[in-house]
Amino acid sequence: MKTPVRLTVVFVLTILSAVWGQGSTWALGPASPPIITFAAVWTQTSTTDHEPGAVNGVPQLLADLSTLIPGGFVPADVQSVTVLVPGEGSPGTLFKDADDLFADEEYFLNLTRAGVAGFPAGTYTFTVTDRLGGVSMTTDTLTAVSALPGATGVAISGATAVSADAFRAGFKLKSTPTISWTPAPGRSPRRCASGNSAVRPSLVTSLQTA
Repeated sequence: MKTPVRLTVVFVLTILSAVWGQGSTWALGPASPPIITFAAVWTQTSTTDHEPGAVNGVPQLLADLSTLIPGGFVPADVQSVTVLVPGEGSPGTLFKDADDLFADEEYFLNLTRAGVAGFPAGTYTFTVTDRLGGVSMTTDTLTAVSALPGATGVAISGATAVSADAFRAGFKLKSTPTISWTPAPGRSPRRCASGNSAVRPSLVTSLQTA
């Protein structure tokens, strides 16, 4: 007796859904814990008119981690990703970064916006736990830092604003938009020209890492 084609397809799709949707059932747990490929803490000051808000021009403390699950999937097989800040009693949770520019295995947390005061120097402990109890840990040390001030006076010439966060140069004019800004103290003045007809200015103008 032959199995109907439709029934066979449904059966296969059910298996694939179980594997991809719920994560794999092999190579997880304490015997094969997560692999941490990157973990870091740093301070950053950004000035932009692309995403105005409370953090614009204000120094921020950021944490980032990338992980792999042997024989499994990210994020389906990841239970939690956390970082313990020096002097804090409980760790903060890093969240899956949804930005298309970031890899699938990357987790991120703005510690300043999460409530961390200042830029605590010391050892930051990262922990990744998979859904079957496998645990991996790593650390990153932040030395004492002085946050850099942000740039001011961001301006765009040679383009026409078409929305609050995008600028477009006239196609017939064949113009080249130019982005300029007043640098942070101690930095050199810069100008950025774009040959693209659409410019989305997001300027990271001062960066400091441990």
